Amino acid sequence: MWSRSSSRAGGRHPPLGSPLPGGESAYYLSINRNKRSVTVNLKDPAGKEIARRLARRADVVVENFSPGTAARLGLGYDNLRAIKPDLVYCSISGFGQDGPGHRRPAYDLVVQGMSGMMSLTGEADGPPTKMGVPIADMTTGMFAAFAIASALLHRERTGEGQYIDTSMLGSQVALLVYYAVGYFATGEVPQRQGNRHQTVVPYDTFTTADGYVNLPIGNEALWARFCAAFDLPEAAADPRFASNALRMAHREPLYAVIEGALSRHTTAEVMARLDAAGVPAGPIATVDQVFAEPQTLHLGLKQPLPHPTIPDLHVPGFPYRLSATPRPRARRRRCSASTPTRFSPNSATTPGRSRGCAKRGRSRDRAGRVARDPRNQVPPRRAPGIAGRSLRQPDERSPVQLRAGTTRTGAGGPRPPPLRRHLRRRGTRRPPPAARRAEGDRHRPDRRSAARRHPRGRPAALDAIGDALAALLADAVRQARRQLPD
Repeated sequence: MWSRSSSRAGGRHPPLGSPLPGGESAYYLSINRNKRSVTVNLKDPAGKEIARRLARRADVVVENFSPGTAARLGLGYDNLRAIKPDLVYCSISGFGQDGPGHRRPAYDLVVQGMSGMMSLTGEADGPPTKMGVPIADMTTGMFAAFAIASALLHRERTGEGQYIDTSMLGSQVALLVYYAVGYFATGEVPQRQGNRHQTVVPYDTFTTADGYVNLPIGNEALWARFCAAFDLPEAAADPRFASNALRMAHREPLYAVIEGALSRHTTAEVMARLDAAGVPAGPIATVDQVFAEPQTLHLGLKQPLPHPTIPDLHVPGFPYRLSATPRPRARRRRCSASTPTRFSPNSATTPGRSRGCAKRGRSRDRAGRVARDPRNQVPPRRAPGIAGRSLRQPDERSPVQLRAGTTRTGAGGPRPPPLRRHLRRRGTRRPPPAARRAEGDRHRPDRRSAARRHPRGRPAALDAIGDALAALLADAVRQARRQLPD
């Protein structure tokens, strides 16, 4: 993703979030997990060339400059499509890339207000209120990810890339859902109702002896269970509360009955009764209570994050679990602030600026900093147009050469790993030493007997290695052809 730097390169925004050991902030760590980053001066011709090389090797480019900025830099969709025709290019902005208000600057608070979300949030007799989290920022990124996934699927089927324009305003208007549909249908402007529901009663937050509970009762069966759980036979038989429509018409007396029953019990007692009766309800937890909840921990929503300066750092985990690509556990390793991390796309790893550790693929520049292996990303070497982290000139070997482990000519850098590492199949392991000793004949064949069996007098295992190598190279050629532009 390309965005304006707000750190040492002259950005205009101060550091956000409470300071943590090592000069990091909670805000930065929460949004930069799983990212590798480099600061490039896009006004320098060499910096622009670096960006083009990155785009040439990318599946997706995401930018959130002000509308028109990327095109003025020569890095717009039309510019990059010329060097990579199947590129998926996503632009994120406050109000879109065109239209009468597209140049207006945007922040989360501004968009929450302009989208109508704040007019629906808060108590009926109170002021408009924003959400406790930056909902416009977060959902815009989520909608962009949905669009990118759709574009990648389209490219997989047709080979065609495309341009995506998504905005913060659009993401918030899309979340108006039934409020917008109701307005279109009736012309009535929806108003703030606090925690109440428009069409379901009771559906609200109620006070207990020591806190609050949320109680959504969506049908008559749940209302009967609630009355039985708190010994309210009169309320269960009251004709004013016999249906949802009647409960809406008699909301005030209904609330008096519910609050009278709940206020005599603690939150824990209320939850025990409602859980036993099968009535949906939940307490209002503080953040510390959320991450002490057993179900939260069971779902892996509190994840440790190895960090060079913060010894016990945790971040929220992923809200999904994939059966075919399960999330690997983050292992804490010895690291220093100058050591980079190998990143996994489905694991919690150190954010871009806070570098972790890697066992291999290291090289050092003149300043003594550890740089990433050139086969993994844009390799590090000092180059013009770069501010902050350094870059090595890219590895110009073809994917076939990289897969086969051939040496790049006319350039420095570490020697590729041995060929046998590439021949090792995913998911296969050598037996443990005891098993190899117990089955020595199987894992250490007699070379003389193998030579006698082979018509040319050499071990048959060499032919197997040759066949595996040929298949591997053929697969690499196919992968390379798919990546080359038409």
